[in-house]
Amino acid sequence: MPNHLRTILLIARRDWLESVSTKMFWIGALLGPILMIVLMVIVGVASVSTAMSKGQYAVIDQSDGLAQEIRNEIHRRDIHTFLVSTLVQNSESIEVLEELQAKLVVGGTIEYDAVSNFVEEVLPYIDGYEATGGSVHERFAIWWMENREVAVDLVPSLSIARYIEFLPGSQFSEENLQELVENETLIGYFVLPDNLVESSSEAKFVTKNILKNDVAAWYSNFATSVIRAKRVAAINVQEDDAQWIMQRVSFTTNKAVSPDDLADGADLGQPVTEEVTAGEQIARFAPAVYQYILWFMVFMGSMMLMTGTVEEKSTKLVEVLLSNADAGQLMDGKLLGITATLLTVIGVWTSFIALPLALGLFAFPQFSFLDIDIISAIFKPAYVVNFVIFLALGFVFFGYLFSAVGSACASIRDAQVFSTPITIILIVPVMLMVPLAMDPTGMLATILKFFPPYTPFVMMNTAAELPSLPVYLLILAWMLLWTCASRWIAARVYQKGMLMESKPKGFKELVRLVKT
Repeated sequence: MPNHLRTILLIARRDWLESVSTKMFWIGALLGPILMIVLMVIVGVASVSTAMSKGQYAVIDQSDGLAQEIRNEIHRRDIHTFLVSTLVQNSESIEVLEELQAKLVVGGTIEYDAVSNFVEEVLPYIDGYEATGGSVHERFAIWWMENREVAVDLVPSLSIARYIEFLPGSQFSEENLQELVENETLIGYFVLPDNLVESSSEAKFVTKNILKNDVAAWYSNFATSVIRAKRVAAINVQEDDAQWIMQRVSFTTNKAVSPDDLADGADLGQPVTEEVTAGEQIARFAPAVYQYILWFMVFMGSMMLMTGTVEEKSTKLVEVLLSNADAGQLMDGKLLGITATLLTVIGVWTSFIALPLALGLFAFPQFSFLDIDIISAIFKPAYVVNFVIFLALGFVFFGYLFSAVGSACASIRDAQVFSTPITIILIVPVMLMVPLAMDPTGMLATILKFFPPYTPFVMMNTAAELPSLPVYLLILAWMLLWTCASRWIAARVYQKGMLMESKPKGFKELVRLVKT
């Protein structure tokens, strides 16, 4: 037995040294975290930029002036937002803002009622009254209309940073606007029916890109404010009463507190609950992140095993190895060697990311932006232990299957074809990651925990609600049994497949290798 283990360890050591002794391994290991972060930033920026529209829109007003009122509401919010954001610190030293600063800021505090009143007095000059510059309202209106880009630079969150209304004039028909939408001169155009106050069933937004609804949602928000005020006025309800009637009812998410967790002296006569924090909600999804990492490591390690096996077989190196070890030792040694390689990569990545972060927080604790409670919730011992257990079982289970496929194939292309069913099985847990995280004790999760190809991933994804200890041990034993079965099947294929000169003619021949 010691000689048997020594042979396996020698093969594992050889595979590990062969991997880590190359420059490309260390370049890839060191650049991996950097490339991953850069890729995440690029994807994030691309997602935001492609999901949000930017450009001009038009409005066809078939109502009695609702378009103008909605336009006023847009100006009202933009100007109010701009003034509140810039009055206290007029970094650009704009003359008209300095005047307003003296008028609307008292003792370093913005007078919000005065700002609102000022905005109402400015609106007529924005909407068409001729501004001569005689009053501060007129001077601000002139500055606002002539310095839109400066306003956006100072306050990027303004609506005019993304959406500008196109005012075509009466000579533009709906057909003309459709042409502008089709050639992407316009994002789209809105049609306000004459009965919009009574019903919005005929209101529409016409656009070419039907997947981008951000501009429609943005404009609807302002239209709703205008229409809601008209409806309130129509039924003769006071504004304060209307706001109270339309106030949303909200419920805070709470969780039950067990008696063991109560402080001394707490009343045990009533059930006790406490509000769920954002950190707890974030930590609840941590197992899904663990599951993705587990899946990535299992998939990457299994593919490395398969391609390494195919390469050694195609170069006839396997004949030399089998002259000094049996097929089972070679298979176990290669799996152990790839495991050591993966652990080396994990160690490099962890040191590369965690060490500088920890040293930085230790040296400059005032710059810590992470709540220690969130960190401790994400790295709960139960999560970490569960991850280690099922990473080992998942990798061994799939590693043996991919090794078997590689041993029976003469080229990497053949191996990719024959491993397709296993790869498809591996993709399913990623597709089910969100529904399983949302319902860790549901019927789907309960069933898949006992389905061996998915057991490691589901048990990690649902780690926030682990089953009772007897059930957990039963699932563990069941997975161990199937892992042993995976090795038994792989060993039978490996023993015959490594010496085969040609690829299997089909899946039936692979099955025959197991039976014979």
